[in-house]
Amino acid sequence: MPVANKTEQIIDAAKATFLTVGYRATSMDLIAERAKVTKRTIYNNFKSKEQLLEAVIDGTLARLSDRLAPLPTDAGQPKLLRFAETLVELICWDGAIGVQRLVIAEADTFPKLGARLVKESSEIMEKPIASWWAAQGHKGPAATSLAREWVNRLTAPARLDRLLGRRRPYSEEPGGNALDALDRAAARDAVSYLVNLA
Repeated sequence: MPVANKTEQIIDAAKATFLTVGYRATSMDLIAERAKVTKRTIYNNFKSKEQLLEAVIDGTLARLSDRLAPLPTDAGQPKLLRFAETLVELICWDGAIGVQRLVIAEADTFPKLGARLVKESSEIMEKPIASWWAAQGHKGPAATSLAREWVNRLTAPARLDRLLGRRRPYSEEPGGNALDALDRAAARDAVSYLVNLA
């Protein structure tokens, strides 16, 4: 098996194990068993379990960035709505909710890692909307602030519901789910708010 694929296999196994039994209960033996590799192979690729956790976070951020389609700065209501729906689906997908729960559970042990996930995921989500705001005449910090407010308005209730178990996360890979009625309504409301403010 090529090295890149073996590395991905190890990261996937680590993520699945972290999400199933928790970071502290995960051993390199469990990861090796799930990845179908030797423990030595894991240590040839990763120095520690913490480095594996960082790789899981890196993968989550990359997936968010890759799956969030660019938003044209002249986007009208239909494209804004599609962007909003995609954002809700990405942030409320089972894998994303699992990683958020994992980071919350380990926040005391790895505060910098949790802060990094929040900061970088927020930047990924806010950047397209900030660019859209800038094209509407709101420059610099104003565009960034408006984008942050909008993303929080759109995603916070849906994400909190999933984190607390009030609603189930979307089980399919992002792009394969139909949003539930609450999320569709939230996306429409957020886009109406955006268009009316512009």
